[in-house]
Amino acid sequence: MGYMGFGMRKEDYKRKPKEALTRYKEVHGNDYVEIDHDPNAPQLSREEVLNKSKVRSLFEWKGFLMLKIIALLIISFVLLIKLLS
Repeated sequence: MGYMGFGMRKEDYKRKPKEALTRYKEVHGNDYVEIDHDPNAPQLSREEVLNKSKVRSLFEWKGFLMLKIIALLIISFVLLIKLLS
């Protein structure tokens, strides 16, 4: 009969899925804690939440621009000295 690829064998497509997170539920239970939200908190849309992220990327940091300029100046200075000597 020849090779039947993965998923074509009966033991693959008749397999039952594992119970997800049973060990976690046994230890911690199925209950979840309700979070009390501040009623005075501003109601932001999804786009506003994404734009007001507390973590700014490295490239948005103004100090990173200074580091790039300093590194470029050092590299150009070293290359200039090598060309003149």
